[in-house]
Amino acid sequence: MRGVNRKWRALHYGACTGLWLWSGVTDKVMHALCGRLPALTWLVVCWVKTLTADGLRAVGGLTVLTHLNLDRCANLTDAVLWEPRGHTALTELSLIGCTHVTDTGLQDLLSVTALRRLKLYYTSTTQAGRNALKAALPALTIHSDQ
Repeated sequence: MRGVNRKWRALHYGACTGLWLWSGVTDKVMHALCGRLPALTWLVVCWVKTLTADGLRAVGGLTVLTHLNLDRCANLTDAVLWEPRGHTALTELSLIGCTHVTDTGLQDLLSVTALRRLKLYYTSTTQAGRNALKAALPALTIHSDQ
């Protein structure tokens, strides 16, 4: 931003609590955005084919994030579930259409104790994997197509 001082940018970026991103977002862009927007409480990243687990590492620094939606991000694998691990504020996670997410990745969500709602439509998870997660997090509601 030309002509804007650092104090104004810090206040502006610090006030942003939600971000919606569509196709075309790269790993580099994710790192830049998440690094500048520490107050994000919800992040929606949909239909992005250029994003990998590396780009989602930036989400690990968003400690007040409560809602994360990664619907239809075709390149995401189980490695993406490592990033929200240990988040104490994350209550909702949507992975609709993330076909490379499996039961192995669900194990990383065991430490996301605040998680209350998980959407797993069109993933490669099984009923056994979802049941194991539900047993560990009894307050969790899991939505799936199976």
